Amino acid sequence: MAKRPLIFDPRREAALRIGRQARRGYSFSFLLIGVLAATSFALTMGAIRDQSTHIEQLHLARAKEAAIQQVGLLAARYQSAQEPGQQAQLRNALLRARDDVFELHERQVRGDVQLGIPPMTAPELRQLYFDQPDQVDFQIRRFVRLTDLVLAAPRARVNDDLIFQIVEMAGQSLPNALQRVVRFHEDRANGAVSWLGELAIWLFGATLSVLAGAGLFVFRPLVQGAVTRTLALFDAEDEIKFTAEHDRLTGLPNRLGVRELFEQRVKFRPGQHVTALQIDLINFATLNETHGHDIGDTVLKTSAKRLKEIVRNSDIVARIGGDDFAVVLPNGADQADVLALCDRINTSLSAPIAIGEDDSVRISCHVGVAQEDAEHVDYERLMTSAGIALHDAQSKGNDAGVTVYAPTMRTELEERDRTLQELEEGLERGDVFPFFQPQIRAETGAISGFEALVRWQHPERGLIPPFKFLDVAEEGGLGMRLGEIVLRRALEALQRWDAAGFSVPQVGVNFSSGQLQDDAIVEHIKLEVDRLDLEPKRLGIEILETVMIENDDNDVVKNVLRLKAAGFQIELDDFGTGHASISNLRRFKVDRVKIDRGFVTSIDSDRDLRKMTLAMVKMAEGLGIEALAEGVETPGERETLISMGVHDLQGYGIGRPMPFAETLGWLTENQLYQQTRQRRRVS
Repeated sequence: MAKRPLIFDPRREAALRIGRQARRGYSFSFLLIGVLAATSFALTMGAIRDQSTHIEQLHLARAKEAAIQQVGLLAARYQSAQEPGQQAQLRNALLRARDDVFELHERQVRGDVQLGIPPMTAPELRQLYFDQPDQVDFQIRRFVRLTDLVLAAPRARVNDDLIFQIVEMAGQSLPNALQRVVRFHEDRANGAVSWLGELAIWLFGATLSVLAGAGLFVFRPLVQGAVTRTLALFDAEDEIKFTAEHDRLTGLPNRLGVRELFEQRVKFRPGQHVTALQIDLINFATLNETHGHDIGDTVLKTSAKRLKEIVRNSDIVARIGGDDFAVVLPNGADQADVLALCDRINTSLSAPIAIGEDDSVRISCHVGVAQEDAEHVDYERLMTSAGIALHDAQSKGNDAGVTVYAPTMRTELEERDRTLQELEEGLERGDVFPFFQPQIRAETGAISGFEALVRWQHPERGLIPPFKFLDVAEEGGLGMRLGEIVLRRALEALQRWDAAGFSVPQVGVNFSSGQLQDDAIVEHIKLEVDRLDLEPKRLGIEILETVMIENDDNDVVKNVLRLKAAGFQIELDDFGTGHASISNLRRFKVDRVKIDRGFVTSIDSDRDLRKMTLAMVKMAEGLGIEALAEGVETPGERETLISMGVHDLQGYGIGRPMPFAETLGWLTENQLYQQTRQRRRVS
């Protein structure tokens, strides 16, 4: 059958045209839907991967910060540990913490396939890690290297400077540097999430437009998926922000978070005050090492919970360090109310904390308080002032206490810091050296020795006496270096006196409690004496009477007895000012007691002083111990002491402390006097 010829029909052509347009539109819609879906899926997955990477980087940074703080705590504890078993335990813990820091740092820099972290390639991040001024990588590797030096040295030779640098880096420079890394990851993640959120909203609108033409049955699943992904991105942004601003253990705001809340809640209203408290848990490091880190975490979480229960809802509680908390009272409180709150805080924190069915621990705290007028309050200044007040409270010992900030504290702290810095520079330049004060035989006036007394020749302030810088040096970790300088220069002086033909029997050097606690002190002193080929008996080890009393049975006793056994002379300084027992004098095998100047001044006119001093001299004589009187200034004092049977004399009436060069002239005059006296006796 022949086909029916096709007849042109405008309506049919119109219908076909509409059909073709519909098919093209339908195909285009599906194509557009596919493109939108693929784009949305690809961008979302990329954002999720990027978000996951930044979250892991944040977790690593926080873990690294915690590990750095742990190294600081362990290093400080290791430096002060006394028992060998405890030293070994702390050393192993310090080694593990050091390895944790290094491993976490390497994972951040080189990447971690298991965690989905790529190697560090972002120029901004590499600038933070490897360029000035941050140099996070250099600081971390220097921190690890300092820790390695501490671990590599025998415990007895641990350098206090290294410990000080480790603790300082763990408490200040490294946390500050890591905060910039955290902010970088947060900004990058927030930027990506914000950008993707805007794109997701645009895609959402475009998808709705296409869905309106193609039908709800095609687009409904895509709409639901777009909404779900958008909400997931917003949740991810919130999670990143929360992670960056909160402590993972306690859930409290961290240093970054407390500042954010401060800016939100503090109202700059005249006539009201904003108060900041900084709280330090006393001996938390010891508790952590004694009971383990799990118990330490329990104490921290319990302390955080108790602090939140004490304060008002409008107040801010934060954990700002290893065992440090902060409380900010933004809504005005007078000082009496603040001190009452501090009492409640200490009472609550010191309550027993259960660590098992039948066991508990207690911990107390130091509190530093600072207040500022709300109209002109500055966050950094307020928190720094509270920190200075806390430092003052800590300096008063391990008893719980509260210190309210006063402007003089900042001035004193700045002055101490300046003195410490200038002293360290002076040590490098050789501005610190001993003066020598002569000691003579009471009966004959012949030289019996010198005492080495440290002095600091400041380039601007002139000669500074020891009472103005010794305490600062001890607290700042420079005590050992000072002691080494005085010891070395004193022994070299003996050698130079010998070379000049003078017979100086001995030189006395003062040793602090910290020096005598060092396991290596005995070998170090012996090495210095052997190096100059001197006899040990020519070095007098001078110990304060208070050191003997405070260290009745520890490393000080052991080291003093070892020094005595090695042939060194043991001298008890400032005798009569403390309560040293006769048994301690015998146990320390003291060779000579130095009667404090308080018993010597005006002894020729004070009957009670004569009785007390005579009793000390006779007691020493009965024990076979020589007695030296310090602070002899007048002929009357000198004659009275000679009549009592004092063996040696020292003081301004004999000779003032003088630099080494002047001792040669003094010795020459003393030698001439002895020769003249001898000739008179012969004639």
